[in-house]
Amino acid sequence: MTFFNPSVLFGLIAAAIPLILHLLNLRKLKKIEFSSLKFLKELQKTKIKRLKLKRLILLLLRTFAIICIVIAFARPAINSHLPLLGNYSNSGSVIILDNSPSMNISDEFGNRFNQAKNTARAIIATMKEGDESAIIPMANNYYEEEKILSRNNEFVNKELDKISISSSAGNLEKSLRTAADILQNSHNFTKDIYLISDFQNNILEKSINDSSKFANDFSNYFVFPIGSNSKSDIQNISIDSVKLVSGIFQKDKPVEVEVTITNRANNEAKALAATMYFNNIKVSQKLIDFQANETKTVLVSAIPQSSGINAGKIEIESDALDEDNSAFFGFILPDIPNVALISNNDTYLKLALGTKLYNKNLVNLFEFPSNSISSIDMSKYDIVFVSGGPLRIEDYARLKNYISGGGSLVLFADNSTPRDIFNRGLNELGLGTSTEKLFSKDQPAQFTMVDKDHPIFQNVFKAGAGNDEIVESPTITKAITASGGIKIIQMPGGAFMNEARVGDGKVLYIAVPPNTEWSNFPFTGIFPTIIHRTVSYMATKQESGKTTIAGNSISFVIPKKYANYSNFKMLDPNGNESFVQVTPANSGNILTLDNLRFKGNYQIFSLNNEPVSIISVNSLKSESEIKRFNEEALENYLKLVSNEKINIQLVNNLSQLKKQLNAARIGTELWQIFVILALIFLLAEMYVAKNSKLEAEELE
Repeated sequence: MTFFNPSVLFGLIAAAIPLILHLLNLRKLKKIEFSSLKFLKELQKTKIKRLKLKRLILLLLRTFAIICIVIAFARPAINSHLPLLGNYSNSGSVIILDNSPSMNISDEFGNRFNQAKNTARAIIATMKEGDESAIIPMANNYYEEEKILSRNNEFVNKELDKISISSSAGNLEKSLRTAADILQNSHNFTKDIYLISDFQNNILEKSINDSSKFANDFSNYFVFPIGSNSKSDIQNISIDSVKLVSGIFQKDKPVEVEVTITNRANNEAKALAATMYFNNIKVSQKLIDFQANETKTVLVSAIPQSSGINAGKIEIESDALDEDNSAFFGFILPDIPNVALISNNDTYLKLALGTKLYNKNLVNLFEFPSNSISSIDMSKYDIVFVSGGPLRIEDYARLKNYISGGGSLVLFADNSTPRDIFNRGLNELGLGTSTEKLFSKDQPAQFTMVDKDHPIFQNVFKAGAGNDEIVESPTITKAITASGGIKIIQMPGGAFMNEARVGDGKVLYIAVPPNTEWSNFPFTGIFPTIIHRTVSYMATKQESGKTTIAGNSISFVIPKKYANYSNFKMLDPNGNESFVQVTPANSGNILTLDNLRFKGNYQIFSLNNEPVSIISVNSLKSESEIKRFNEEALENYLKLVSNEKINIQLVNNLSQLKKQLNAARIGTELWQIFVILALIFLLAEMYVAKNSKLEAEELE
C-alpha cells in the first residue's frame, strides 16, 4: 500500500484522544445501603458491567473513526484492481532519451535516434488526463532551468523536439538520479521511468557502491532497446585517437600527427582516405587499406601556412556512424620570434641567429651588452640568449623572473662571471651546481650521447639512428657542466646541454661558450643546427594545445605573461564568440571551461587577440563500439543503482506498448473505503452512546 499524503499520518496521534477522555471520565458508583432495596443489588451489578462494556465499545468506535478519517486524508492506494473503484491510476512519468553519438547510426529500420524519438512520441501519446510527464536527454544532461512534470502533452513533445544528438557519451546514472528527483514531486500513484537507448556498454560501465543508491518510490522501469531487432551488419570505421607528434612548430616545416583508426566492420576496406585540415583548409591526405576488424596507426603530415592558432582536424569518409569520422587537434605556430642577444660581441652566435631560412629571417634579433640586463625589458622578447659576462646575482634573479613568466632562456658557460655567483645563478635557474672540466688538446672531449628523441633533434638525424650512435661532435678542451635539469647531450664527466623548467618557462644551458676559446663548436655542422632548432623549440609553447572529452570540463593555468588579464575571448567550434573569466589561485590565474558540449576546437585569445591556447574536444572512443543489447547486464545495473525488487519491463515492439502500460497503470485509491468505514464507526458510536446515556441515568 502507498500513501499519496503520508505526512497526514501524523494525525494518527489524535486516535489517543478518546482513550485520554475515557480515563478522565472514569468514576465509581456510590454505594447506598437501603434495606428495603437489597433485593435489587444483584440486578444493579449486572447493569454496571453492561455499562462498562458499552463504554469500552465507545472508546474503540471513536478511535477507529479517527484512524479511518486520518488514513482517508493520507490517500492510500494499492497496485491492483478492486471492483466498482476504478482500474486506471494516473501516472507520473519521466522519459530518458539516449542522445549519445552511437544513437546516430542507421540500420534497416532507419536512423536509430529518429526511432528513439518516435518511441518517445508514442509513449507521450498514451498519457491521459491527469497524467504527468517529463523528458530528459541522457547525454549533456545539464539544464539551464529545472525540469518539471507537465500534464500538457504538447509541451512535452516540444521539449522532445529540442533534443538533438550530442558529442558526449550518455550518463545513465545521472539521468536516473535526475528522473528520481523529478518524480518526487508527482502526486500520482503510479510513477514510471522510460529508458530509450541502444544501451552500449559504456553507459553501464561505471560501478555504483551501495551507498550511492538513490531513493525511489516509482513503480516501473520500461526499457526500449533501440536497435535490438536489427539484423544489419553495421559497416563502421572510426577514428579512435589523434595525437601531435611534432614537438616544434615552424613555418614551412611539416607538422606530424599520429592517427589511430579502426575498421569495426566484418569486411575489408580499401583505399580509405584520411584527410587533414588546418583551419578548415585541406592540407594533406593519406590512403589506407584495412582488413576486417583491424586497427592501424598512421602518420599524416602537412606544412602549416599561417602563424597563430592552427585548428586541426582529421576526417575519414562517411559510413554508418558519421559521429566518429572526425577527430580534432590544435597547436599554436609562433610568429618570427623576437630574440634578445646579450653578449660581448659573440660573432659566431650572431651570424647563426642572423641566418635566413627560405629567404626569411629566422628571428628578429636585438643586441645588448652583457652589463645591460638590469635595463632590458625582457617581456618584449620571446627568447633571450646570454653569452658572456660578467653577470651579477641580481641579473640571474631578473632572468629567473623572466623565465617564470613564460620566457625562454639560452645560457652559455663563461669564465668572466665569478664562480660562486655563477654557481648560485645556475642553482636559481634549476640547473644545479657547476663543475669545471679540463681536457688536453691531444685527447679532447666529445659527445658521448645525444637524445635524438628530444624535440630539438626530431627528424634531424636519419631514421633508425639510435641515441648510442655518435653524431658530429666538437672537440672540447674545457667545459663548465651543470648537474641539474634534463641532459640532452652528454660528454665525459657531465652534460654538454641541459634543459630545466622554471615556472611557465624553460632554460637551456650549453657547457661551452659560442666561440673558439674552449672548443671548435662554432665550426661544426651541428652548431647552426642546434641554434636554429633551439630557437624553434624555445618559441613553441607546448602547453598551448590541450585535449579533453566532450561533456567534460577543463581547467588550466594561464601563462604568467597574461597575469594582468582577468577575461579572455573564446571562439567555439561553431564560430560563436564569448568571454571567460579567470579565477585567481596560488599557482596563477586559472581558466575553467565547463561542460564542453560540442566536438571541435575551442580557441582562447587575450583581449588583444593574442593566441593563448587551443582546446581540442573529441568524443569518447567507446561510442564507436557498437554491440548488441545485453538485457541481463542492464537489469543487473538497474537493480544495483535502485533496488532488487524494482519492476523492469522490456518493450521490444511498439505494438505492445499500450497493452503493457495499461497493465502497469492498474491501481485503486482506497480513501473512499476508509471514509465509509469512518461513517459506519461514527453512526455506531452515536447509537451506543445514546443507549449508554439512558442506562447511566437509570443507575443514578
